[in-house]
Amino acid sequence: MKQHVTKEQWDEVSDIQKSQWKHDMITSKSGLDTGVIPAIDIGQMIEFLGEDYFYFGKDVVGWQLKSAEYKNIRQAELCDALWEAVKHKLNN
Repeated sequence: MKQHVTKEQWDEVSDIQKSQWKHDMITSKSGLDTGVIPAIDIGQMIEFLGEDYFYFGKDVVGWQLKSAEYKNIRQAELCDALWEAVKHKLNN
């Protein structure tokens, strides 16, 4: 089972979104800003998504934001499905 976001996935988000991620994770004390690409794992992504996400199975993640918009994502890996949800939340 894949546990971490890859460098290529991290590069999919803008610098502003990277700053948002780092700020939120440092604020929650789950991360440390070392100036390098963070080793984003499943637990950190679940913490970042908070109550906005629902877990349906090993490869399906759904989430609902305050706007009542509902999304459902299916990926071969839970890590990848969570990353899609994180990117969506960073975009909103």
